[in-house]
Amino acid sequence: MGSISMPQGRGNRQHNLRNYGEGKLPSNVDASRTEQNIVWKDETTSHAYHRIFDDAVSEYNAKQKRKDRQIKDYRTHILNSKNGEKEFYEDVLQWGKQEDFIEHPEWRDIAKECLLEYIEGFEDRNPGLELIGAYIHMDEASPHMHFDYIPVAEGYKTGVQKRNSLDRAMRNLIAVRTGSEYSPRPDEKDASGKCTDNATKQWKEMERAHFKKICVRRGLVVDGEIKTPERDSLSVLEYKAEMRKHEIRKLETQEKELRGTLRNLQSLIKQAEEKLEEAKKEAASIIESAKAKANEWLEKINIRLGLIPKKDIEDKRLELVGYYKACEPYLTNDMRIAINNEDVKGFGALVSRLTASNPDGTVARRDPGWEELFDFEIKFEEYLELKNKNVETEDILKELEQPERRRGRRR
Repeated sequence: MGSISMPQGRGNRQHNLRNYGEGKLPSNVDASRTEQNIVWKDETTSHAYHRIFDDAVSEYNAKQKRKDRQIKDYRTHILNSKNGEKEFYEDVLQWGKQEDFIEHPEWRDIAKECLLEYIEGFEDRNPGLELIGAYIHMDEASPHMHFDYIPVAEGYKTGVQKRNSLDRAMRNLIAVRTGSEYSPRPDEKDASGKCTDNATKQWKEMERAHFKKICVRRGLVVDGEIKTPERDSLSVLEYKAEMRKHEIRKLETQEKELRGTLRNLQSLIKQAEEKLEEAKKEAASIIESAKAKANEWLEKINIRLGLIPKKDIEDKRLELVGYYKACEPYLTNDMRIAINNEDVKGFGALVSRLTASNPDGTVARRDPGWEELFDFEIKFEEYLELKNKNVETEDILKELEQPERRRGRRR
């Protein structure tokens, strides 16, 4: 959503027409977009003053008997006046801000059309404001329009009958547009109690309201007016500084809101982490419990089926390896083959044949290495007996599941 702003401008025709020397284009102007700018009207003040006031000045001069009271050039007369009149006045009209057009670049053309519609009806709405310039800038961050006008009032009893007078021109406009004479609103006061209302302020409110209707009709959402400093009292740098302060205040507000959101998110993250940690502990407890149950269950199966834990078999195998190393120097090739084939009987027969010295098979003497062979034979037999007695648990479970699957098929 965008806001409508309408501060006073400085009336810099060079800026409005982009008549800068080479390399002097302001940093906030995108030269690649300058060709999109629209000069809706451009009349020099000198030409405009002659067009608007020459007849009235000639009529006034004709009545003057003293030449020193005649006005040679009304524009010069205004420039030298001590009554506070300005040569002309400028306002800058804009919908939205830079962020709006960054997020929605398609709104730039809509904003331009709104500005064009506004300025096309300006003179019909505002008799007494002579429009001398209207410049739509599309080459800055936000599309906006500078429009310049000379306030003209008539019907004076003395002096020049047509003059440059902002206050009187605005009072006349309010009377024409509202049907009643201008009167300041008594509730508009500053801290000291001084009335801050004037005809120009009321006129600007009417113009902003009119522009708002145009924007809304063309699809732009208006969320309020931007409170901005009047440009005519500030230099460009001062105005930018004031606008920067305005943006900083807005950003500070957004920062507070984001910090609040961040704190809420951090709290939610902490709660989630605590719940996750609890879930991990619960899962670990369930896993440990399941492992304990599984071990208990497997132990019961092993006992029931006469299974021997694989660890016991492995321990027995390692023990056998030690005996094997002790008797290895005394092994024949046939003995090695019997060991590889796990043929304990064949191995025992070979040992008996080697160690028998009497015809009846009794042992008359003991050569070196015989004890190692005898010990290995005993351990070899124990290992194979343990190993062959064992059955893989998975195979047993598969066997146990077979009747269940058969029952399932019968169903």
